[in-house]
Amino acid sequence: MVIKNTQKKGISITNKVGEIILEPTEMTILRKEADKNGKMEYVITTPGEYEVEQIAVTAFPPFPSVIIQIEQNNIVYLPNPADNYPAEVINEMERVDILILPGKRYDLVEKLAPLLVIPLDDTALMAEKMGAEIPEAVKSLAIKDHADLPEETQLINLSL
Repeated sequence: MVIKNTQKKGISITNKVGEIILEPTEMTILRKEADKNGKMEYVITTPGEYEVEQIAVTAFPPFPSVIIQIEQNNIVYLPNPADNYPAEVINEMERVDILILPGKRYDLVEKLAPLLVIPLDDTALMAEKMGAEIPEAVKSLAIKDHADLPEETQLINLSL
């Protein structure tokens, strides 16, 4: 699985079955092969539970807040996080491996204790709140296996 921040598409997550594109208003799954109806893409624009190929998605308000289960990893994408999430949503986010959110929302990093944190903006502020140095910017993040993830929370500076 490879995660990139692209200026044109938003956050892109690619794996063996296709590509997930996370944008501020929707989520798109682009398949490598067409489904039985000949469709290559599946667009999610409303809260709900979805399963496309080997990707499970739970979308909840404020949309497009999503939990993506892919290759034994749980990715939580919160482009516009709510001030308070209901307990059942926090419980669903409980085992988050990768958290993608605005740099000012360190409170959610503390609450969810992810293994990797990818700020959408203001990496310097997130690093300060985490008591960490600003990591060197990388163009992409490749994760071959769930075992590749760190044991303690690590900040990732995903550049454009």
